[in-house]
Amino acid sequence: MMSYIVQLQLKLAYLTHLTRSLTYLSTCSFRSFATRRSFRYSDIIMNSDFCTSRTTPILELRRLSCRTEQGIDIFEDCDLVVNDGDVVILQGKSGSGKTTLLKCIAHLNLYEGEALLHGKTPRSYGVPSYRIKVAYIPQRPSILPGTPRDFLTTAKAFKARRKSDGNGNVNNVTEIGNPIEVAQAFGVDENLWDENWSHLSGGESQRIALSVGIGLETAEVLLLDEPTSALDAESTSRVEKYLLNMIHSAETDLKAIIWITHSEEQAQRVGTRFVHIVEGKLVEDSTVHVEEGFELGALTFQIRVCVHS
Repeated sequence: MMSYIVQLQLKLAYLTHLTRSLTYLSTCSFRSFATRRSFRYSDIIMNSDFCTSRTTPILELRRLSCRTEQGIDIFEDCDLVVNDGDVVILQGKSGSGKTTLLKCIAHLNLYEGEALLHGKTPRSYGVPSYRIKVAYIPQRPSILPGTPRDFLTTAKAFKARRKSDGNGNVNNVTEIGNPIEVAQAFGVDENLWDENWSHLSGGESQRIALSVGIGLETAEVLLLDEPTSALDAESTSRVEKYLLNMIHSAETDLKAIIWITHSEEQAQRVGTRFVHIVEGKLVEDSTVHVEEGFELGALTFQIRVCVHS
């Protein structure tokens, strides 16, 4: 049995009430520590005795269930709360339903129960708008006609990506995003955007699809299905660093990620929470692996871990 004692000079629950800009300034090193050491700071904030109130989660699953066409349960009664700054690692055996769960969250599969964004259902946003805010990026994009640049042009034209400027004018919100620049950060040459999809390697297709998904800058929650499975170590590192910088930045809309990976090393590098699908249920790992002292700005934290067998 694992138990831990946390001694803090600050009531961590108060951090949840700071502005997002202050959260960025105060938690970037905290999150980096949590990512490296698998310390789940979000659990302390949400479960601490100091908590006197709770804000609406970014994303919430309530009794989410999905069955095959033959009526066989893939998973059932899954509950999950995802908060600002969470990188939730989703793991499980092959065939356990990880990809299906992401598709249900994105409202791409039929399901029972509720998936709520800021406490609201997909239909209350309009399903196309919801899918842009809660963006599912598959492990491997389907072979599409034309070129990636053609696909990007089509994606930018979607009505759901437009919004009013308050004066009755409708603007394309994707003008601020540049997936081609994102792809360059992932090591993709711009000339590949004019190649036919069928001529691209698996790694090139994967990085371009990911750059479109995050480069349009409209997602609040990213649902990533093994986003680096076809990439080498250098490209994987570039993608991980870019995504973590995005979620730490006050200048983007991205607030949380649910990330499927089979790599334990990657899970420890990027994750702040760890969830497994076990026999059709979601089980969260509550293990704490640290015994460290660290500083967050002018505040000093001491964490002591006690292991009881």
